[in-house]
Amino acid sequence: MVRPCCRYVSPLKPSYGRSAVELPTDPKAIVEELAKQEFLLSHLHDEIKSGISDPQKEEQLWDVQRLVTQLKRELKALKRRNDSALDEFDHEPGPCLEMFEEKHLIAVEMELRSRIESEQGTIDHLLDQINELRQNPLSLHADSETASLTVCEEKVWADKYEELENQTQMLTERIISERQKCVLLLAQVEMLSLANRNRKSSSYLEGLQY
Repeated sequence: MVRPCCRYVSPLKPSYGRSAVELPTDPKAIVEELAKQEFLLSHLHDEIKSGISDPQKEEQLWDVQRLVTQLKRELKALKRRNDSALDEFDHEPGPCLEMFEEKHLIAVEMELRSRIESEQGTIDHLLDQINELRQNPLSLHADSETASLTVCEEKVWADKYEELENQTQMLTERIISERQKCVLLLAQVEMLSLANRNRKSSSYLEGLQY
């Protein structure tokens, strides 16, 4: 069932190098962290199954899977040492609004990362063209009477470029703002849909008992 969250803490992120990720030691914290990681793992599986090829996403999936395994081992070790400490945490907590929101934020992050890589490819291509022209200075001066720009024309194009750059910046800020609103709305819709399904399932089971 969907539960309200307060002071939500994002899932742990894997550490790289020699330092290991610091796992929680409190039984309740371990159970909650495990729920977050499994929720994230399920989302990553869905993303990869959708056919989107992203090596970074696949690497993230394995990192999350490793964290899930570590948390389960820690939980099992705690249970062996003290069963009574885990009695009240037998049931995993259900997903909350922030978990749904984070899921959609991850999807947005992946999309933006893909766009950035595409734009970087375009920039690299343009830089290659610029370097090629610099290495062939004669081509820059060929037919100079028709190809060269006057100072006035250069100023016009510079102004147009600056105006276009400002418009692009404003549009980017609007897109980011609208995406943030959409993420929250999508999270709310998904959470309410889950709550509705749980309600229907409970009503159906209660009906079978009579």
